[in-house]
Amino acid sequence: MSSTILAIETSTQACSAALLTSQGVFEEFELAPQQHADKILSMVTRVLEKAGCAPDEVDCLAYANGPGAFTGVRIAAGVIQGLAYGWQKPVIEVSTLEALIHQAWLKVPTRADQTWIACMDARMQEVYWQTGQRNEQGELVSEPPQMLPRTQALKRVPQGALGIGDMAWAWPEWEAPFSEFVSAYPRASDVAQVAALRASLAQPVTQCLPQPLYLRNQVTG
Repeated sequence: MSSTILAIETSTQACSAALLTSQGVFEEFELAPQQHADKILSMVTRVLEKAGCAPDEVDCLAYANGPGAFTGVRIAAGVIQGLAYGWQKPVIEVSTLEALIHQAWLKVPTRADQTWIACMDARMQEVYWQTGQRNEQGELVSEPPQMLPRTQALKRVPQGALGIGDMAWAWPEWEAPFSEFVSAYPRASDVAQVAALRASLAQPVTQCLPQPLYLRNQVTG
């Protein structure tokens, strides 16, 4: 039986909420720099309304825990914590970069079974980096996310690599070593679908408090 999963994503300039149901995915997505706190709860309300779904019909909550902008990942963790306590729902966390890898599967389905590198601008001449692939069971298997200097990260791109993320918008030269690079922001719809692959890992908020994933101690956004 499929789960109904409400997900939010606020790690970058983009802000989104999505509801995954047996009828499909309902999503609100907007580029809204520094407006995430003002918009995300309204987006949650709208996706529930689009799907005709009440909070008590949601099976679990999911959020992108980072890496990403300091304020953004903190907002996601805080909002999900509040909803989880208020609705008494379990929670699944998903890496922002894993959500991008899942998006790559949908955008380039002919290469969905290959390894992808998700990379996001971490500012300060650094990049958030994570590799992942689909296993035989269709699950997303990934290496731990890292933060690397841009120049070091470029040297690590293997020949014929596939990449996705916002790096090419921030630094156009980034695309050069990749055989294919998809420019994209992470989306809540992908967070929800990765969470659905891991539904058995959902935990009560009282046992696992939602926490942002920070890869540096300095604030970057």
